[in-house]
Amino acid sequence: MTAAGLSIGRYAMLTVLVSGAVGLSAAGEPDPDRNLLPQWHGTWHGRLENLPPRAGAAEVGVELEVGVGDDAADGCLTWRSRFVVAGETMQVKDYSMCRDEQGRFFFDEGGGLVLETSIYGDDIFSAFEARGVMLFSHNRLDGDRMVQDIFFARDTTAPVEGITSFKGSGLQRTMFERIRHGEESADGEEGGER
Repeated sequence: MTAAGLSIGRYAMLTVLVSGAVGLSAAGEPDPDRNLLPQWHGTWHGRLENLPPRAGAAEVGVELEVGVGDDAADGCLTWRSRFVVAGETMQVKDYSMCRDEQGRFFFDEGGGLVLETSIYGDDIFSAFEARGVMLFSHNRLDGDRMVQDIFFARDTTAPVEGITSFKGSGLQRTMFERIRHGEESADGEEGGER
């Protein structure tokens, strides 16, 4: 929980997208990771909104960067989120979005935590459970706009014939726009296309 009264830990994991303007691998070969989800590459900025709204919660800006990481041929993109409250960076999250040799996508959050990820067209989905709460994350890309929703739900019924009902307890939504050269990021600094 930040001083602003907003929890932005693992639940905001997909709000992270990172930069990488590396065109060649260390061996000087064309970088194969540049072709991994290229429509997502770049720097994005937006505002995080909790639904239902929290009384007195500070506005949270999010800068998300996606791109090729240091290892140009590892099958991963670097995803980074920076959360800004009142011009001050409150938290930075670094992850990797990877595709293995079998074509399986996953987020590597570090420390052995890997989240299965499904990609259908311009939509990225991930679902997981943390401390009894189900989280369903959905990123939707539309050109230079992206919406990220993280829906929280708890099991409310005992299974009946194999069906379990979940009651929603909240939604965290961030609406992003891609930063173009000369525009400002979440903290007011000039950004650039990466």
